[in-house]
Amino acid sequence: MANLKKQINKQLKRMPKYSIQPEAYENVALATSRAFGRPQEITLAEENLDQSQANALGQAQDVTSSTSGLLSTLAAIEGNKNTAVRNLAQDEAAIRSANTKDLYATKAALAEEKDKAWYQNIYAPWEAKLRNLKERKANKNQFWSSLGGALLSGAGSLISGGVFSGGGGGAGAAGGVTNIDATNTLPGTVA
Repeated sequence: MANLKKQINKQLKRMPKYSIQPEAYENVALATSRAFGRPQEITLAEENLDQSQANALGQAQDVTSSTSGLLSTLAAIEGNKNTAVRNLAQDEAAIRSANTKDLYATKAALAEEKDKAWYQNIYAPWEAKLRNLKERKANKNQFWSSLGGALLSGAGSLISGGVFSGGGGGAGAAGGVTNIDATNTLPGTVA
């Protein structure tokens, strides 16, 4: 029984360990930085807008000769920039939303990996030991039940076979058993 326990423990120690790949942690870190950082494409687009507005203002001064025409052109350039900034804000919100969904997905994947590692490294060995103990207990109970049944069956056979039935002659202390003396030794043996 002890040898079996040693074999089981040896196999459990040999059981492969599930390790979470470093890429899972790297993916979460990357997704976190993307979800909470400012998208680089939005920053570049804003810089391009500022540069385009400055270029348009410079050209407007060269092309327009009247002050009212210049003011009208400046208002149009500013209006165009404001519309572009609003569009960029909408794009940024959409990108941020998509990046947040990616973050949740990578965190869910990492949680799944952690669950697999826990199951493989902690729960499965414990479950195997528990299953083994239950099987050993069931086998032990079955052994004692069968041994008890065999003893009762043997005793029943002895009783029904006449050993204790009083058919031997003489009245002994046990009601029919006459070949055992008071010292519980068989006749002809030394106590």
